[in-house]
Amino acid sequence: MSESTLRRERFSDNIGRVEVAIYSMLAVLLALTALVTVASAGKMLWDGLSQWSLAAQTLRVLNELLIVLMLVEILHTVRISIRSHKLMIAEPFLVVGLIASIRRMLVITLEAATLSREGAWVSEGARGHLSRLDD
Repeated sequence: MSESTLRRERFSDNIGRVEVAIYSMLAVLLALTALVTVASAGKMLWDGLSQWSLAAQTLRVLNELLIVLMLVEILHTVRISIRSHKLMIAEPFLVVGLIASIRRMLVITLEAATLSREGAWVSEGARGHLSRLDD
């Protein structure tokens, strides 16, 4: 083998090690984030149980748990990437996208329920009627 080929292989090996190190740090941070989010969801659930307001906290806890599912799916993708040195694109990100869309729908539902409960929700017809009364 020529010296330039050996240099390229050595460079490629070093880049591969850096890639694995970055993926490993990312995996550790994702795992810590998932654990903290699980703890946060557990605290929310406990607070809901202790104050007998479990129904109000259910969607918030579910939101947190869906975030955990997204983090775990991304962590799974990182693990596969470290093992195979290939980025597995389609399946894990489709699952993350599905969980994210479900989570977003729950957040919108929660926000709409909060607005209607606080009386801040006013239909467009009523808003137009109120503005005419102000004139």
